[in-house]
Formats: sequence, C-alpha cells, structure tokens
Amino acid sequence: MLLIFFLLLTAIVPSLEAKITLPPQVSIETLEVGPCLKFYLRIEDDDYICVIHRKYFSRSYELVDDEGNLQSVAILDPDPEAPRFNVLDEEGGSLGAIQEMPYTFIPTFHFLSPQGDTLIIAESNFWQTEFSLIDPFTDTVIGLMTRSFFRLDDGWTLDLPDPAAFPLDHRLLASFLAIRSDPDLDEMKTPAAN
Repeated sequence: MLLIFFLLLTAIVPSLEAKITLPPQVSIETLEVGPCLKFYLRIEDDDYICVIHRKYFSRSYELVDDEGNLQSVAILDPDPEAPRFNVLDEEGGSLGAIQEMPYTFIPTFHFLSPQGDTLIIAESNFWQTEFSLIDPFTDTVIGLMTRSFFRLDDGWTLDLPDPAAFPLDHRLLASFLAIRSDPDLDEMKTPAAN
C-alpha cells in the first residue's frame, strides 16, 4: 500500500513543479546561439527562470527549465486571419492557447484556457511599446509588459503587481514574451513560411 502511494506521489509531483509563481518583475533577453534563437526569462542579471528555444525556420517554441528539461511547446497554427499558438505541456496535454485577434487597430491577444475560455487579454498601445494584461472578468490591468521606444533589441520587461494572484500558467506567459520578442514573428505567420 505504501509503495502504491509513493508511486502515485512521484507521478503527481513533477506536474506540480511545472507551475511556478513568477516574481513581481521579469525580463526577457534574446540571443542567437548556433542554429536557434534563445529567449532567457530573467529575474535578475545572472539568474533566469527558463529558456525558450526556437530553431531557425521552425514555427514552435520549446520552453526548458534551468536543468534543460522540457516544460512546454508553443506551436504556431498559421491561420492567415488569426494566428494562434497552441501551448502544450511536456506530455502533450494542452495548457491553452495564445490567439491573435483579427481586425484590430492595435495588436490584441487572448490567452485561452484548454477549453477555449478567455483568461487574459493582452492589448498593446499605439507604439507597441506596452502591453496591458487585462482580466476580462473585472476589466482591470493585472500586469504590464513594456519595452523601450528606441529598441536596440526586442526584449520586454513584465511587471506583476500581485504575482500570487496572477491566473495564468507561467509557461503560457513565458511563451508570449518569447513570441513578442522574436524578430522573425511576422515572417513566420505568413502561410508560405515553413
């Protein structure tokens, strides 16, 4: 009986470790390393939470932890009307999706649950230097992504006033930060890209 409990516990614990609470401020840094782009989600200058990889000519982003273990994959579904990134956990189960909303004047994205419900709305400002993360139920801003108007790189900084109350899995948010930091994003969304 004790052996069965131990086996069940070891099967559950890795999935519990995958979801973490983000600190109040994180930033993302983009580096070209060999045949791929690497996006480091940093909490301090030398410390990072995870790394997101995208190989050149690929339409997917792989998020790995600081030990190199795969945590999630965001795969582009290149619908020309409304591109969507489906985010899967390490076992292939759906964590949700990041849906770009069509026909909007400013870039707007919806973070969707695995069932398709909108969890958070990310809405850009006119200059695309800021994304407000909005709770669709209360219409309040629960996070803010910013970058410099004069960009030498495409990195973003994320501020969360109350990280413990943030309703989104960190892997969805980290994927979004990498996607918005990717200099090849617009080229990838075209149907002709492979």
